[in-house]
Amino acid sequence: MSTPLKVILGLAAGMLVGSSVLSLTAYAVPSPGGKSDKSSTPRTSMALVPVVVAVRDLSPGETVPYEAMAKRDLPEMIVTSSMVKPDTATYIKDQRLVVPVSKGDPLYWGWFSSTMSELKMDSPTLDVKVWEACDDALAASPGTSRRERTGADIRARLVREAGAQGQTKPSLATVLVLARDVKAGQVLTNKDLKQVSLHAEHTINSAVPVTDRKLVVGRRLSKVLQAGDPLLWAAFADNTATDECFKTLQPKVKAAGVAARDAEIARFQKQSGAALPKPERAPVPKVDAKGHADILMVTADVPEGAVLDESMLKARRFPDALVTASLIPAEQLRDIVGARTLVPLQAKDPLMWQMLDDAARPRQEGSCVLAAAAALNTAREQATREGTAAFVRGKESH
Repeated sequence: MSTPLKVILGLAAGMLVGSSVLSLTAYAVPSPGGKSDKSSTPRTSMALVPVVVAVRDLSPGETVPYEAMAKRDLPEMIVTSSMVKPDTATYIKDQRLVVPVSKGDPLYWGWFSSTMSELKMDSPTLDVKVWEACDDALAASPGTSRRERTGADIRARLVREAGAQGQTKPSLATVLVLARDVKAGQVLTNKDLKQVSLHAEHTINSAVPVTDRKLVVGRRLSKVLQAGDPLLWAAFADNTATDECFKTLQPKVKAAGVAARDAEIARFQKQSGAALPKPERAPVPKVDAKGHADILMVTADVPEGAVLDESMLKARRFPDALVTASLIPAEQLRDIVGARTLVPLQAKDPLMWQMLDDAARPRQEGSCVLAAAAALNTAREQATREGTAAFVRGKESH
């Protein structure tokens, strides 16, 4: 499976099914005179491919709203599957950036915390929270290095480290492009690069110009890139401290969660005690002479694990053809008040017996799963808070 497809599937797992495709406006390319040109007529005869770009400068730690995206046509020779295309833009909406992005830059799948492939994540959704907590804690600390907020910041660091002078206004007409796939942590060589000349309307603000080739060769990349990708300064973003924090905390946070989960399961088993007597047959809705039965439904959205009160419940008439033994008769309303939901419910959903458990003395497997998951998440959050604070204190003391 290709990396971009893995990324899309991973992001889709956290989204509601049926999310609409975003309709993006065209990016206004600045003209040489400084004005924006929204003309869709290409000035060159080369084949163009639409990609998603940023309409303003974006900093690490920011999420990307719909309003910050636009579609822009770029030459086919510098467009790869690393870039987000307009028909998949919905997957990056409100996702968090880990690198700086300049206005007009194409958005890469690997630029987001939820899509980082360079770190080993056993439980991606929860582990991303650990990485982001580390990043936030380090960024908020006055005693640790600040985030590089622009591509120019990254270039300035490389210039300082190299002791180079570097020209103040590099030409973006000829840029560096990857000649072959490279991995995060790999040292860039001349053989990894080729140069491509671009028309003025297709220049990318934070692309590494060919004039800075000596500045980047020999440098270690922080992001995965594939052959054909334009080399952007973001590929050298320094997330070293955040990655170190994550690698230090991840096993501790995972262990804390597992211990809390196992303790909650043991507590649940002990609480359950002796086996209950065989339950009586659950009341079944009674169908009247007109072929209808009154059953219970919820009046508003109810999250899993919620304890039902009378205001959440209402009787609803169901035709005989839709009535099953799982539905709860309306006359059972007072018996149902105080029960705990095992699944999330939406307004007007009919209630079923298998959706509920006793809130005071739960016995169903679903209740155990909910309790164990809550204990695991709470323990992880606490371990993350304490761990990031301790890590930052350690950094500040050096």
